[in-house]
Amino acid sequence: MRKNVLIFAAIAAISISLFSVSAASATAPPAPNGAFSCGLTGSVTLKKPLTPTAGFKLSFKGAATGTNCDNSGLTQGPHVTGVSITASGTLPPTSSCSTLLTTQQLLKTKIQIKFAVAGTTAKDVDNTFVQTFGVATNGSAVTLNIVTQPINRGAFMGHNLKFVLGTDLDASTLESKCTGTSGLSMIAFGSGGSASLSS
Repeated sequence: MRKNVLIFAAIAAISISLFSVSAASATAPPAPNGAFSCGLTGSVTLKKPLTPTAGFKLSFKGAATGTNCDNSGLTQGPHVTGVSITASGTLPPTSSCSTLLTTQQLLKTKIQIKFAVAGTTAKDVDNTFVQTFGVATNGSAVTLNIVTQPINRGAFMGHNLKFVLGTDLDASTLESKCTGTSGLSMIAFGSGGSASLSS
């Protein structure tokens, strides 16, 4: 009996030891400290086009990708090698061509960001919402500025992310499309204008 007890104790000790090693190997990498940025290309597509007539909520979806990432501002934590982003939300019923180049408060807008991280094939998937949204014009150039609520999970938990999206079309072209017969159904960014995501 004593021999059996000793064998059981030895097995238990080995199991605890293996569990400790496994737990240590599963420890999350240190949270990022500092900042990163990635260039983006993508677009926002409206379910129904924006026209001169207001009075309707307009739902939209957005998608963007980025691979040109700069991690020189990070002093610790995972290095980002690419991002894939989707978004969905709604413009308020006051939206029309006259508000196209003005800052409005977006209705609840969800953003999902998939980070490709150096050293692993797994994606770090984070969900958040838009905290602030603004439209800036500089001459004919149009930029959409977005700040997210803090990320609530993953390696970048607690970080607010910033989107600076320079539109491919200038202000007069966007307005012309909006007031045209078909309205404005898509805004692209990152090809004709500079666009980026940063922490």
